[in-house]
Amino acid sequence: MTLTPEQATEALNKVLDISLGRTRTSTPDPLERQPYPGVPVWEFQPGNCTSYELALFPLRGGLDLFVWVNAPPGVESTTKLSQGSLLVAWWFLDRLDGLGHADGAAILAWLGRHGYRVTMPEGYSAEGLWVGDDEEEGI
Repeated sequence: MTLTPEQATEALNKVLDISLGRTRTSTPDPLERQPYPGVPVWEFQPGNCTSYELALFPLRGGLDLFVWVNAPPGVESTTKLSQGSLLVAWWFLDRLDGLGHADGAAILAWLGRHGYRVTMPEGYSAEGLWVGDDEEEGI
């Protein structure tokens, strides 16, 4: 299913208008839930003590609109991506202004699960978890 920009905007507005108290339903993947049935938004919990509400809206011309629904203030939360393309970590982190490496790695891992080829920031596993030296990360 491909959405026009208007349909994507309408769907996004529907997502943003849904109350947080709505019943959530599980999908077979233990890391993901689709909290709003019928709306292409997933709750992703990669194991880094965070929860991300993420959406991919297919657009015309082989593009997807990526939305980080619960992004913190000051972080660019939307970008257009070429469907199935290679997402290089430094490009993606630069594209979503204000996005840190930990959140970027988790979101890249999610995009990898949804058909994108990704490279991870140095020190992060393919699952988006920190595996590097603690002193490197400043922990």
